[in-house]
Amino acid sequence: MMKPSLLSTALLSALCLGVTARASVDLGGGATLFPTATAGIQYNDNIFLSSSGAKSDTIMDLAPGIQLLFGQSAVNQGQLSYSEDFQFYNDDSGLNRGVAKVDFLSRYDDGKMKLDLKGWFYQVDQATR
Repeated sequence: MMKPSLLSTALLSALCLGVTARASVDLGGGATLFPTATAGIQYNDNIFLSSSGAKSDTIMDLAPGIQLLFGQSAVNQGQLSYSEDFQFYNDDSGLNRGVAKVDFLSRYDDGKMKLDLKGWFYQVDQATR
């Protein structure tokens, strides 16, 4: 297998910083929907952090999602967001994975009383080796 050159590794590392896309859809009544997506690519020269027999691979990361903001300029405001983070390995597809992330935030502020409510669910990535 050919070892990547310093230039190709630097270019892939720069791409690892990723690309982010965001647009909004006004739902009315102070609610806005944001479809979101991030993408990135990286080269890893030792995916198992092994001291001998290192295995390299190129990994593509794709995370589509959606975010709902509600109650803008109102006493009760909040947001609900969901995303799924997918990682695709070029040479070892058995390592491909997808994990979910859900966040909920709500704030009530009428000038006399303030309440914050926060909840989340983050799926944990389980090691396969």
